[in-house]
Amino acid sequence: ILNKINGVGPKIASLFLRDVAIVMCDCKKISNNKELLQPIDTWIRYCVRAYAGNTKLTYNECADFLINGTDEPEKANQGIWYFCAQVAQSSRYRVDRSIKDQKYMERLIQQHIKDLKDDGEAGKSFRG
Repeated sequence: ILNKINGVGPKIASLFLRDVAIVMCDCKKISNNKELLQPIDTWIRYCVRAYAGNTKLTYNECADFLINGTDEPEKANQGIWYFCAQVAQSSRYRVDRSIKDQKYMERLIQQHIKDLKDDGEAGKSFRG
């Protein structure tokens, strides 16, 4: 039904369904059609292919990899996207290095948390 909305394709419909499912229900209890909760964008595909060691995985194979390889694939999907887009700031270099070097990834995450806290403190000064 979502696909009938102008401009909404499978990825956006899946993204919406994933986020609603995470907020509204226990995704662990969903046993069928879990692929509908796996939006596969450039970052998800890139990271799943790197972790799977297969640069040719299709959209569906990437979704299956997350569904079968993690306890909470919806949260894994959400986390991979957030890390790549926000923490690594859409830098393929930072994402590649993080995949290969967990300490580097942890430093990026700690810096991101610090930046968020600093931004929050700066915002308080505007509110008075």
